[in-house]
Amino acid sequence: MNAVTIDVRTKIILLFFTNILLLLHISDGYECLLMIGLGLLFFLEGDRKRALYYVISFLALIILEDYLLSPEYVTSYIALFLVGGRRFLPCFMIGGSILKGSVHEFIVAMRTWHMPEGLLIAIAVMMRFLPTIKEHYRMIYDSLKIRGIFTSRWMIIRHPLMFFEYILVPLLMNATRIAQDLTIASMTKGVASQKRKTSYMTYRFGLVDYAAYGFMVIFVLALITGV
Repeated sequence: MNAVTIDVRTKIILLFFTNILLLLHISDGYECLLMIGLGLLFFLEGDRKRALYYVISFLALIILEDYLLSPEYVTSYIALFLVGGRRFLPCFMIGGSILKGSVHEFIVAMRTWHMPEGLLIAIAVMMRFLPTIKEHYRMIYDSLKIRGIFTSRWMIIRHPLMFFEYILVPLLMNATRIAQDLTIASMTKGVASQKRKTSYMTYRFGLVDYAAYGFMVIFVLALITGV
C-alpha cells in the first residue's frame, strides 16, 4: 500500500484539537475513537510502527485501568499514571510525527500562516537540535562503554547519579556549540532575510488532509449531539 502524506499544518491543527478535547475530559469511548482515528491517519501515512505502538499502548492502559485492576487496589498514584499517560499518548504521537518530519516543509508551511521570522528561526533550530542531542548522547554512551564505564544496565541502576554526571556534563558542554552551529547554518540559508522567500517545493492539502478535517468536524458534532 502506497503511503500518503499528511501536511504539517494538518498535524499542528490535530495537535491543538487533541489537546483541547483531552482538557475537556471526554469519555473513554470518545478517547478510544480519537486514538484509533489518529492511528489510522498515521498508518495511512506510512508510519505504521508508530501508529500501532501508540494505539496498542493506549488500549492496554484502558484495559488495565477498567478491567484488570480492582478499584480497591488502584491507588491514586497508579490511577494518575494510567489516566495521565493515556491522555498524553495522542499528543505524543502527533508531536513525534511533526518532529520527525522535514524542517523545510515545516518552515514553508509556517510561512503560509505568516509566522514571525524570529520565532520561525527558533523553532527550526530546535527541530534540528533535538535529533542532534540524541545522536551525541549515543556517542557519549558508546565512549563510556569503550572505557569500561557503565558497560551494563545494572551498573546504571546501581549508580544513577554518576551516570547522569558522566552523560550530562559533556552533553551540556556540546549543547551551546551545537545550537550556535545550527543557528549559523539557518542564517546562512537566508532564513533571517527580509526579502520574499521562495521554495523549490510546494505543499498542498491532499485527500487525507481533508479526511482529517472531516474527522474533526464529525467528532465535534458527535460530542455536541451526545451520540
